[in-house]
Amino acid sequence: MTTVRDESHISNSPEHSDAEIAAHWESGIRAVFDHGWPSTEAEQWQFGSARTHPDDIRRIRNEVLSDDSARVTLNAMLRGPELSTAEVAAQDIRLARDLGLRISMHVGLGEWGAEQQAVRQLTESKLLASDMTFIHLCTSTDEELRMLAAHGATASVASALEVFMPGLGQPATNRLLAAGVRPSLSVDTETIVSGDMFGVMRAALAYQQLIIAGAAGPMDRSPGLPTFDAADLIAFATIEGARACGIDDRTGSLTPGKEADLIMVRLDHANLLPATDVAASIVAGGHAGNIDLVVVAGEVLKEHGVLKKGDSVFAEAAASRDRLFHAAGLPLPS
Repeated sequence: MTTVRDESHISNSPEHSDAEIAAHWESGIRAVFDHGWPSTEAEQWQFGSARTHPDDIRRIRNEVLSDDSARVTLNAMLRGPELSTAEVAAQDIRLARDLGLRISMHVGLGEWGAEQQAVRQLTESKLLASDMTFIHLCTSTDEELRMLAAHGATASVASALEVFMPGLGQPATNRLLAAGVRPSLSVDTETIVSGDMFGVMRAALAYQQLIIAGAAGPMDRSPGLPTFDAADLIAFATIEGARACGIDDRTGSLTPGKEADLIMVRLDHANLLPATDVAASIVAGGHAGNIDLVVVAGEVLKEHGVLKKGDSVFAEAAASRDRLFHAAGLPLPS
């Protein structure tokens, strides 16, 4: 990848947020840091929470990530009316807009999402706007998806997670297309699914096959849903992701005038031969090992299939794991 949108659930303290932001700068990747809520006291921060968004986002905006043209930029990850209350959601949205930040929300989550209908609530409160990206939308109604489209908001489908993690609902990719929204793709949770776009693209494609076969979930029973192909999926994973992050003016496509963010895939690897249809080969058979080169803002981060400075990061991750296992009194994995 050239870019990550970091939906930060661990804004436990200013030090946590600063360390996350520093890691993005040090890695060389392009990053959108979405400041969220703490992972401590999780029940008090979700499902009807009356707590407003942590005020430290003001400090980050004013002192840490004030430049919206930089390689690392700031967005606001809000809970919305589905995870807080209508009043708190309105206050949080006003805060983000006062700070000039794009907004993301996770909505349409299982039975709770169907009951709350967050997009409808935001529409009725006149808060829905084009500066918002909605993630999942699994159980959001078709009417809500049309509301989203009418206001120019963007969407992201975490198809691999939604297929594998019970209770969320099914990927809304085809329903979003029917509503006039070309979605982006996201991973969501690397503790559940692999953190790469190849698996996410394949999961979206596999679920579409269930729709075509008539074996889809209850939200996908409308006749004549539009379909997508491998070329669409590559666009969902690139330019649509940049658009959802609000950075499509400088990345997401190989376009004169944009910054030099690019990935080169080797098509002479055995799993991609003979690559008669390049897009289909990459989507159906590709993996991260096929990526030979990654460049971000003109800087090479991966070359000849090897991540720059990868060994030191891997060693630090292993040392962190060992420390945590030791502190918890658990045996290390064999």
